[in-house]
Amino acid sequence: LIMLAVALLARLIVLPMDPGDNFMIRAWEGEAANAGYNPYALAPNDAKLDALRAGEWEGLNEIGQTSQQSPLGLGVFRLIDTFSLNTSGAKLIFTLFDVGICLLLWGRFGAKGAILYAWNPLAIYCSAGAGIFEAVALMPIVAGFWIWDTWVDRKGGVVVINANGGINGGLGQMVCFAAFLIGLGAAFNFLFTPILLWQLWHTARKAGVSAGFWVFLVGLAPLGFTLLWLEMSWGITWQNLGA
Repeated sequence: LIMLAVALLARLIVLPMDPGDNFMIRAWEGEAANAGYNPYALAPNDAKLDALRAGEWEGLNEIGQTSQQSPLGLGVFRLIDTFSLNTSGAKLIFTLFDVGICLLLWGRFGAKGAILYAWNPLAIYCSAGAGIFEAVALMPIVAGFWIWDTWVDRKGGVVVINANGGINGGLGQMVCFAAFLIGLGAAFNFLFTPILLWQLWHTARKAGVSAGFWVFLVGLAPLGFTLLWLEMSWGITWQNLGA
């Protein structure tokens, strides 16, 4: 209770802070996308976006750069614009995900272990202060690890998948569900993708190539579907992201 109370209080204290540039540019991109413009092709200073410019536009940095966030990340900010959430409302939602991470870590490592994240000044500032939405991406990653650790490693690891009905058995399904959650986090932030490669290697080495392939396929599904939607909707391929 002390761990959680301090974590909540610290986040509420920094919640009124002005958001950082990361939040402002992503919120702008969400608004532009909802207005029918392609933020992966049009930078904020493009003349076609003159109608969307307001006072907040003057405070944006990197106004000559097109969007580099993932399609699923852009979807988060499109929802924020759709429901007309103000800055405080959006940061509050990010903070709730951040607190969810604290609870997951508490469930796995106990209060003393969870303090390393829950009381971390950088974690507190990022979500509640600066409005960086990475807690939304990190929560499914932590949840996937929690399931992997609880249902897999403590039951003999993936080496026993074949002895429990294969990939369609209960243990195999929990491994796939953990991979799906981690894949969801990777769809929010491409930097988490190497975790899927580790799962492929680990599962294939312990339970066979077939099991490893299915785990990798399930984990890759959220990222694959979002990239497919991006190409079909706006003709943008994954090679163009970050170009």
